[in-house]
Amino acid sequence: MDKKRIIFSVDGTLVQTHREPLQEFLEQEAQGSGKYFKNHFPDILADYETRFLMYNKDQLLWHLNRYSKQKLTPRFLEDLFLFNAKVEPQPTEEIKATLEYLKKKKYELVILTNWFKTPQEEKLRALGIRQYFPEVYSGEDFLKPNPESYHLAMGKHSAKECYIVGNNYELDIKGAAYVGLEGIYLDPTDQHDYKGPKIKKISELTRYL
Repeated sequence: MDKKRIIFSVDGTLVQTHREPLQEFLEQEAQGSGKYFKNHFPDILADYETRFLMYNKDQLLWHLNRYSKQKLTPRFLEDLFLFNAKVEPQPTEEIKATLEYLKKKKYELVILTNWFKTPQEEKLRALGIRQYFPEVYSGEDFLKPNPESYHLAMGKHSAKECYIVGNNYELDIKGAAYVGLEGIYLDPTDQHDYKGPKIKKISELTRYL
């Protein structure tokens, strides 16, 4: 069956992520928190995603305060979203060319991300690629690997009519497979022996699409 819709993840797939600026942000904005909170913040977020079906600001703040040695306020989340919306300078020519190619081939391009919608959209705008994605589904709807997240991103199409493209093996490949959604795994360093379509960079999508 011909593919009609391509579902993209964001962080690590379309947007390069950098751990160092996050450490600097936490040192400034969560000064009273312990070392574990500052050094393992991504793990704390991952723990949230295993416990809840979707992201909720109040619920997330409660979760973060379980690990922090101080009482974080809603202002911390506001600052985190502003920080997270920024992207480090990175080359985008190949990504833009690939998305333009897919657009001309009449594929529907959508985003499925586990983070909050607004900062993710700001990242895409900063890179000049937001316009390629008419629909953005986020962790505020459902968190991957909840099956509902993939069904939501597929829209009116069946799993056989869609691909999901991502760099997270558990969420973008393994989780999606449970609903019959085939993944194109972005794996620059060959971390997994995946038998399906596999690429080292986004521009290689043209081999499959």
